[in-house]
Amino acid sequence: MNETYIEELRQEINFLFGEIVYLQKEIEAARKCGDTDEYTRLMRVCLPVQKQYLKLCADFEKREQAENDVDPLTAFNTPV
Repeated sequence: MNETYIEELRQEINFLFGEIVYLQKEIEAARKCGDTDEYTRLMRVCLPVQKQYLKLCADFEKREQAENDVDPLTAFNTPV
C-alpha cells in the first residue's frame, strides 16, 4: 500500500508540475499583452497550485528519506 501511495504521489507531483509550467507560460503571455484581468485570474489559480505542489514535494521527500534512513544501532548490530 505504501508503494501505491508513493507512486500516486509521484504522479500527482508530475501533473502539478506540468500545470505550473503551463500556467507560467500563460501568465507570461498575459503580462506581455498587458491583459491585467487574465494575468490576475491566472495568478489566483497558479498560487494555490504551487502551494499544493510544494506540499506534495515535501511529503514525498519526507517519505523517501524515512525509507532510506537506517537506525544507527541496527546498522551497527547488522553483520556485513
